[in-house]
Amino acid sequence: MFELLKKLITSRDLEGLFSFCSNLAEEERLALLDQLQHSPWGIKEHKRYDKILVTPDGARYEYLLAVFLLTRSLQEYEKQPINTFIKKMYCPTAGELFSNSKASYVLPKLLQEEKYRFILELYHALSEDSKENIPFETYWTLYKAGEIPLDEPLFVDKSIIAFSYSNDKINYYTHLVLNDQEFQDKIFRRLHRYESGMHRDAKLWEEVFVQLQEQGYVFDRQLIGELLESLLNPWKKPQLNWHCRWITFLAPTEKEIIDNQERFFALLSTGNDVLVNFAMKWIQKISKSPLFCIEKFQDNFVLCLPSEKTIKSQLAGLTILEKYYHKNPPEQLDSREQLIPLFTQPDIAFQQALATLLVEYFYDEKLWELITPYTDFIKPSAQEILQQKDGTDKEIKTPGSLPHSTQRLPLSLPKNWDELLFLIGDSIRERSAATIDLLIDGIVRLQTLIPKGLKKVLAPYHKQLNKSHRGYVLPLLKEFLLALETGGHLPLDENLFLFLRYKMNVALERIAQKCTLPLLSTPTIAPFYTEAAVLVEKLLSYEQEGVIPDFEDLTIACNRLLLTDIPQSAKEKSQLLQGDYAQAIQYALGVTSVLSPTEETLPLWTQITRIKHPEQEFPEFSQTTAKDIPSVVNPYYIGYGWQEYTTYLGEVMPVFVYDFTPYNSPTERQKSLLPEQYYNAGGGAWHSNEDFEYTLSLCPQYPDGIICSIFSHRVGWNALTGVYDNIEAIETLLKYQLPLYHSGWLYIGACLFLEKRPYRDLAYEYICWALEQGKDLTYLANYVAYVLATGHAPIKHFLEMLDRPNLNIIKGFANMIINEYLRQVGGRELPKFHKKLLDYQKEISHL
Repeated sequence: MFELLKKLITSRDLEGLFSFCSNLAEEERLALLDQLQHSPWGIKEHKRYDKILVTPDGARYEYLLAVFLLTRSLQEYEKQPINTFIKKMYCPTAGELFSNSKASYVLPKLLQEEKYRFILELYHALSEDSKENIPFETYWTLYKAGEIPLDEPLFVDKSIIAFSYSNDKINYYTHLVLNDQEFQDKIFRRLHRYESGMHRDAKLWEEVFVQLQEQGYVFDRQLIGELLESLLNPWKKPQLNWHCRWITFLAPTEKEIIDNQERFFALLSTGNDVLVNFAMKWIQKISKSPLFCIEKFQDNFVLCLPSEKTIKSQLAGLTILEKYYHKNPPEQLDSREQLIPLFTQPDIAFQQALATLLVEYFYDEKLWELITPYTDFIKPSAQEILQQKDGTDKEIKTPGSLPHSTQRLPLSLPKNWDELLFLIGDSIRERSAATIDLLIDGIVRLQTLIPKGLKKVLAPYHKQLNKSHRGYVLPLLKEFLLALETGGHLPLDENLFLFLRYKMNVALERIAQKCTLPLLSTPTIAPFYTEAAVLVEKLLSYEQEGVIPDFEDLTIACNRLLLTDIPQSAKEKSQLLQGDYAQAIQYALGVTSVLSPTEETLPLWTQITRIKHPEQEFPEFSQTTAKDIPSVVNPYYIGYGWQEYTTYLGEVMPVFVYDFTPYNSPTERQKSLLPEQYYNAGGGAWHSNEDFEYTLSLCPQYPDGIICSIFSHRVGWNALTGVYDNIEAIETLLKYQLPLYHSGWLYIGACLFLEKRPYRDLAYEYICWALEQGKDLTYLANYVAYVLATGHAPIKHFLEMLDRPNLNIIKGFANMIINEYLRQVGGRELPKFHKKLLDYQKEISHL
């Protein structure tokens, strides 16, 4: 008997399995249940997972069904090991009795047998997660049997999803539509009303539509309007695409398009490229009809967002307007105020067509006044069209430079314990040098005010810090406050130097020694700068107390030192300094021009000289131990270009490489081969998107080395993978107008081509700011031209830069790139959009 059961399971004979199990005597049924439990099948131990379900010949559903058919109550079924089995994904196997497509065949038979109706109890006992995978057929079977109520949103969703991955249900649904009026009215006719969880276009539903049509089914024509209404919902792309194809399948007549023209017009203002193109295709079919509403069309057409993917549709829209106004010249010119903002669409042909339309049908002296706010967007060729009227050259004014703030405010140290506590909160929120460095310094200065029961006082801040695990500033702040409570120190990492950790330990040591001398690197001017006069006063106080300054702290203080507008009194007082660092400080302040480094002061000298004279070479360091460190003798430059790389499989492939030296390679840096004091070369840099502002504050005057630490060494064939996901770096550069001098510009160049739009926007802003400051961007132009010519970066993103406002600002820079690109691309395979780049060059030449 057991062999017969096994044969029915492995042959997947559902009819025979049901008949066999439902007619067993009680003793036979119980014996078979026992044999199943002791068979090679069922729940078994596994070396990788705790337990797995083993079934004969992979007949999983039939095995599960057999276990169910051999029981006679929910209580008995729940005692079976199979019921409590949970796979690694935590999905009870009981749910599989309903989620398999075969359930719709088995369920009616089970519900007709009283002894098996407990399957309804099993269904209602399922968790929501277990019901997730139940298909429409199962739900519809239970509903038609009167066992569950109609759940329209759920049933419609399951019907749509049915065709996301499989076409084996086309005949099933076609049969339901043709033969089940309730399904047709309550499900099929409502498919368009709900957004489903589909991840792919439901193209297979269209095969159902075709079969229905072939078999004589007549679609309700009201569906066209209802489907158009549904397209105005903020649904996902697969759903909207499906509805567009459904409308296309229904092939609206000219009358139906006219009746629904306002719905088609509304799609133009959705901001969805697919819907704009879809709508314009149908609008063009009725644009010549006397019933076409030109006013409502224009009201919606002008709301089209500028997009590269809708240019043809927007040109078609202008053609519709031009043909209408050619036959019906506008009596009032007010509608031109709707059209002028369309100059934000950067396409040259579109702007020329728009300019022609305005000049031909909406021209008067006020036109120039209305156009002025948009002149930054207007291409030179379109400007020429606008200026040709009456043979006069109107001057189109452009605004001045982009706004940037350079305000630097003084920072105040906390004066009491309450202000220190507020500063802890500010440090948690801002994670900046202007907060956390002042906090550390303030605790050192006010250490005599540290209250008893410090742990209780700091408890609320620990609660906030316990939630902060990303970056390094807040985790270190948490460790610092804990060490402050216990009198300990922060653990050091031999493979990773972090100045902030080092500074915190210096502060803890000062507290242990009851020394209240201020830390040298604490900013005095926002956001992270130190003043010469304050630094000299601090050093004099150190010498007066007989304390040797910490050179790491002093180096950061000099990195942050403002070297402009140094008061004469500070220069005079610097000559009173006696320490080994005295001459380096005097050199920084302009008191002397003589370099006199020692081995101990070498890092300090190399930092100060490069910050003070970014472009200069320093042969004085060529005989020192630091001669090979980038930025010491020569400015900071790294190489870049294509190299052949052999994979571990022996395959040779081209890769784009940033040519780091052993000192500043990201991999080697982790091994601390680069002494951390050489911040100009990227020493002490740490990749943390959340805290990169603090990292840059360690060397804000010459950040090129730290910025280049963002690059990976080998970036493959695609520029988009060459930069770590670190937007805070470029945000900080722009926010505080930190200057780049040499290879730091490679980061700006790479950001111009990253897929994420914010990087490209910020890179463009930074370039505009640099050009306004009169910076020479030849190095950046050569890099951009090279990556374009060699196919390392997409031309389309460079064209995007040329499509932005204020083209006048970057005209010379753009021409420099294009000319160098044309020189380098000679003899190579022309990249995509090469011809369009040449068109833009002609456009720029008009400026």
